[in-house]
Amino acid sequence: MFEWSLCGLDQDLCYVKYNERSQSHYPSSYQCYNPTYQACLNNAVCQHSQVCEKQCLQENQLCINNKTICHVSDSYGYYYYLSTLAAIESCNGTCYNTGVHECVNDTIQCPHNNNCSGTCYNSSTHKCFNGTLCSLDVDICHVKYNQLGRSNGLSSYQCYNPTYQVCLNDALCYQSQVCDQQCLRENQLCINNKTICNSRNRQWYYDHGPKLNATESCNGICYDLSVEQCTDSTIQCIDNNNCSGICYDPSTHKCLNGILCSVDEDLCIVQYDSWGRHYDSQSVCYKSQYKACFNNTMCYKSRVCDQRCLRDNQLCINNKTICQLRNGGSYYNHEPRFNTYESCNDTCYDPDVHECIDDIIQCINNSHCSSTCYNSSTHKCLNETLCGLDEDLCSVNYYEWDISYYSKPQCYNPRNQACLNHTVCDRSLVCDQQCQRQGQLCTDNKTICNVPSGVSFYAYQSTSPAIKSCNGMCYTVADKECIDGTIQCINNNNCSGTCYNSSIHKCFNGTLCGVNEDLCIVRYSSWGTQYYTQSLCYNPKDQVCLNNTLCHQSRVCKQHCLLEYQLCANNNTACNGTLLNYTRYGENLIHVCGGICYDPSIQRCIDGNVRTFLPETTTGKFVPSDYHSSWWDIFKVNCYILITIFVIFFIIRQLCGWSSTKTEKSIYLDADRIPLMKNDEI
Repeated sequence: MFEWSLCGLDQDLCYVKYNERSQSHYPSSYQCYNPTYQACLNNAVCQHSQVCEKQCLQENQLCINNKTICHVSDSYGYYYYLSTLAAIESCNGTCYNTGVHECVNDTIQCPHNNNCSGTCYNSSTHKCFNGTLCSLDVDICHVKYNQLGRSNGLSSYQCYNPTYQVCLNDALCYQSQVCDQQCLRENQLCINNKTICNSRNRQWYYDHGPKLNATESCNGICYDLSVEQCTDSTIQCIDNNNCSGICYDPSTHKCLNGILCSVDEDLCIVQYDSWGRHYDSQSVCYKSQYKACFNNTMCYKSRVCDQRCLRDNQLCINNKTICQLRNGGSYYNHEPRFNTYESCNDTCYDPDVHECIDDIIQCINNSHCSSTCYNSSTHKCLNETLCGLDEDLCSVNYYEWDISYYSKPQCYNPRNQACLNHTVCDRSLVCDQQCQRQGQLCTDNKTICNVPSGVSFYAYQSTSPAIKSCNGMCYTVADKECIDGTIQCINNNNCSGTCYNSSIHKCFNGTLCGVNEDLCIVRYSSWGTQYYTQSLCYNPKDQVCLNNTLCHQSRVCKQHCLLEYQLCANNNTACNGTLLNYTRYGENLIHVCGGICYDPSIQRCIDGNVRTFLPETTTGKFVPSDYHSSWWDIFKVNCYILITIFVIFFIIRQLCGWSSTKTEKSIYLDADRIPLMKNDEI
């Protein structure tokens, strides 16, 4: 039986029997497809980029040299082989990587017996540790414990990069998580780079991690020095400032009925929401300068009327009378005009269109339109539809998507809108006495065309002078042409279904890039995290692609891309940066200590730890420092300098003042000598 299929003007029809897995597609059916970027081959539909030797590639298949199809055993292997397509060959129909495999008698084998737990590898890029395959630039760690410090009973060997990771006591962690030659576990903090303490819970860890300098350890438990103290290995609140088990600083907080609030807050027992609905009581702190609490209801001060909190369906008239909005409306919808409202039997009404007669709200002069009161000086009624005085009425039958619906009268402003063919649109969207619908453009101010599906409408709109129509479909003349009513790519410049201009773009393995760009198969982020393989274009003038990582040329160190938290010392060693702004130093001024960058002018490397130098005495003093406290170290150095300057200034001022005092005493008479002088004169 013949089957009808509704297709777009830019589509053709294909009789499909098989899906992308080459499984028989039951029931067989006719499917629409776009020949611009799709193909119909052997009763299957696929993208142009999936065509090989006039066949549609099936799932987990690859195309070699545009003529040979090979099969990959699993989806993970498919993405791996796809990223190294240039080194892929076929061995009896199965894909293999020539860099790590060889085909002997139609059998894939590992060359030179480079087999690591069943995985072939290239000895120039990888090595095998106890059955675990790793890159040459990484080490191996025997891991027994996870981040929580728990052992699941199944130890394993894991590869790790010693540039930013360490392996300690059968645990693997980042260098920033090392404390006293141990890996910090979850919810643990490091004090003074040597003492580990456990946070009481995850929230305490996040709250106090940034305040590490104010944290100490009490019997292995972290505590806050500003509000807690350690007495007989027990954490207690200073001066017994305890609020429901929470220690607090009375200079910043206060305890109200067991609820901890800021000193500038009050407490409200809330039982009703903004609509007046009752719920379980809640104790809520609030700032009285912004909010108010009346009758177990909290609200903003702007919603207070006659010592009561207004509900969302209430208004306040003259700051003393509360009225209810009709039909359950919210004050948000009436906010621009509620200052003009009045009350009629406790119900709000607009005196511009209503009046209150015998406690009943009525329309002024009986001016109503479909039961809606209106002001005849600003509105008019057209066929029971309320419109503005400067508006007309249009009988609308179509949405902007050209979908028909029940006829509906709609007001429109004829100055900037038009009513054409039962559709309202802006006058800027009028083309040849028709309203452009959603997804349509006007070419040459006289022809409407449809933007193809899957194409950005705004991209076409921005290049509208270069848009033409082909059998009702829009196309860009820069990379497409219209032949026999069909849109085709100029010179067959097609990249994964996208036409392109060869003067500004080029196609890399199905990825469209600029003519000055190269392609990078990216597997790792700038933080070193592995994710799904991506094919990304990049400009080799500014960026480089190294080891499946894309980075700026300024972030390259010894043929590796630096991670976000790394710096390059002496142009050949990557180290983990600290909070110090090392960008202001030359490369030769950055030294490395245990994988951590440091500035030798103010820091030293002692026993593998970075220590900051503070000029407190003539001999100098070293204090432990890690990257969390580097800013604090610089701040203390600046403080010492400022204090020294202040002391010198104070001494100079005192010396000047003492000299001035002596001069004044030699000029003016002492009070004790005045009587003696008078007697001599007599």
